[in-house]
Amino acid sequence: MDMLWVLLNVENLINMKVNYKENIKNQVAVIEASKGDPEEAHFHLDGLYVVTLKLIAKGVDNPEELAKEALKAEKIDFPRWCA
Repeated sequence: MDMLWVLLNVENLINMKVNYKENIKNQVAVIEASKGDPEEAHFHLDGLYVVTLKLIAKGVDNPEELAKEALKAEKIDFPRWCA
């Protein structure tokens, strides 16, 4: 699932029967694949955190699991800086 789509449709995602943990794992993989382009990786990282926080705020059943999966992105080595 494309992260931009998810960001724009979090409310729809919450109402769907989706394996959130698997989707978060997939987005961490997208960040890993994007690490050669720090700007793109950072875009996906920000989106991952926004979506994860929104899902947790909506009361998903497994907030700790989702947070742990999302935080795995912190281990991905790419330059993190802001202009």
